[in-house]
Amino acid sequence: MSDALEVAEPPPPVAGRAAYPPVVWLSLLCLDAPIVAVAWQWLFAHTFGAELNFSMRGLLFLTAWLIYLADRFADTIRLPANAPISLRHQFCREHMIGWWVSIVIAFLIDVWLALRSLDLQMLLLG
Repeated sequence: MSDALEVAEPPPPVAGRAAYPPVVWLSLLCLDAPIVAVAWQWLFAHTFGAELNFSMRGLLFLTAWLIYLADRFADTIRLPANAPISLRHQFCREHMIGWWVSIVIAFLIDVWLALRSLDLQMLLLG
């Protein structure tokens, strides 16, 4: 038995694409941050007896996801081409057009949902 640290091999590619487990897809698509944000929102709302409708939860989810997508996109385009990168950055770099389309779509849905579900005071003051 050696003292060397064992590193897990990546899953074999399936039809030209890597077969990632569902948990990895949550991470690659940056869905972990908005899920945590909605979980915290639910916890605080439940603790303090606040009633939040589905629109408010969706708005927080989309806003957190949009921020995370934009941050990952900005990080990825700033990285030098030959620099070592994380799996998330590599995924973003390989799907740059889809990433940009996702940002635009998330932004448009987020704005629509905010205008539809927030009153004017909350919309202006945050």
